[in-house]
Amino acid sequence: MSVGDEKTFSYTYPKKGLYKDLAGVKAEFYVKVDEIKARILPELDDVFAQSIGEFSTYDEFYNAVKNSLEEQAKEEYNEDYDNRVLNEVISISKIKYPPQMLEHEIDRAIDNLNERLLQQHMDIDLYLKTRNIDMAKLREELLPSTETKIKKSLILMEINEKEKIDIDQDELSQATTRTIDAIYQNWPKEKAQKYLSNQESMSDIVSNIMMDMLTQKTIEKLRSIASGQEEKLEEEKKEEAVEVTEIAETSSPSEDAQAS
Repeated sequence: MSVGDEKTFSYTYPKKGLYKDLAGVKAEFYVKVDEIKARILPELDDVFAQSIGEFSTYDEFYNAVKNSLEEQAKEEYNEDYDNRVLNEVISISKIKYPPQMLEHEIDRAIDNLNERLLQQHMDIDLYLKTRNIDMAKLREELLPSTETKIKKSLILMEINEKEKIDIDQDELSQATTRTIDAIYQNWPKEKAQKYLSNQESMSDIVSNIMMDMLTQKTIEKLRSIASGQEEKLEEEKKEEAVEVTEIAETSSPSEDAQAS
């Protein structure tokens, strides 16, 4: 059809289709073409690569995109794998914690929700009204996810202690610096200065970063154990130790040579 053309046609909606309310209905459509547009994509060449980023050639751009997609896919896979491993560990573990801990974590979840709502010019009361629920119902909804979060946290703490996992102080310092820089960039200047000049706030920042890093390292350790990588590394270390011993024995002078 060209611009200005008109056409009428019939169509019967399938019984098993996307529009269930129209299943089996025979409809008549009238169509008029007002305009025609075409999408012309640029050539995938060096000029195109240079126009969208700091790339000299198209190959550089292609490899950057490829690596980014591979890294994203790897992160998504690891996240799913880590959750399945943690859930499996929870299912075979005996976990005990005081009821007050659960209530405290639910309170924190509600506080975090309220902070996000305030950023959207809402508050918790308005949120409850729009959903037609009360605070008791909200706490009930948050119960399962909060309970799982506590169990995962306790499991990771236990693994961390058993495996004696620690963090590098230089990494902690670098992560803290990045967080402070991000606060200065994203917050109003006066608010950022006031917040970061508070000793308690700085202590919270460092503490939270340290906990996040410990959690991540513990998850990576658990992933390594569950996937068999830990056992493989141990075997490789043993093999290397044997090789070093054999080399040392071979290269040491014999008793006869020493005697002479």
